[in-house]
Amino acid sequence: MARIKFLTDSAADIPKSLREELGIRVMPFPIAMGDREYRDGFDFTPQEFYAMLLSAPQIPTHAQLTAFVFQECFEQAWEEGYTDLIHTSINSKGSATYQNAIQAREEFYEDHPQAKESFHIHILDSRNYTMSYGWAVVEGAKMAAAGAKAQEIVDYTQDWM
Repeated sequence: MARIKFLTDSAADIPKSLREELGIRVMPFPIAMGDREYRDGFDFTPQEFYAMLLSAPQIPTHAQLTAFVFQECFEQAWEEGYTDLIHTSINSKGSATYQNAIQAREEFYEDHPQAKESFHIHILDSRNYTMSYGWAVVEGAKMAAAGAKAQEIVDYTQDWM
């Protein structure tokens, strides 16, 4: 029986309640504000962010999610016995995050060639931002809970986006 793990980034804006209910792992983008670094969607609420923004000495910056961070997620999902991992990424035209996930998948399979047959990593470029691709992840997780196969979910998600 397939076990499917869903992974996305914090730009998908999936509410915490849905992430927890559906077991969706969200990787937070690091945001530097002043001399501190925060995790998007985890260290502050949207309201707190706007308040912090008003008092910030300069515009905050953010960084990509690195291939190393993806490899850790892939390792964990494989060790936990998942058969598929479906990662939906922020728009590749505006971020290197998608390409970093592709690189991490290649490196993961180089390190674990035996995993290629039993653990399938699907990486999808949302070609979008915010909840417009987050909702596709949510619907995919609901489909998995209802027994859909990974490829059905991938096809649905790509069609949605």
